[in-house]
Amino acid sequence: MEHYTVDNVAKMLSLHPASVRRLVRQGKLNSVRIGNKMYFTIDDILEYVRRNTENK
Repeated sequence: MEHYTVDNVAKMLSLHPASVRRLVRQGKLNSVRIGNKMYFTIDDILEYVRRNTENK
């Protein structure tokens, strides 16, 4: 399973990396921490996109 970094996710979602970190802190985007790095699966990213496109 491929994992994506904060910078990868920010580029995918057209967000600033700080915004991606904020979404994680707010519990809106799931991530896995390994050491001091945050990683995301494609499932985490797609779930976030689904939840945010359903509400619009």
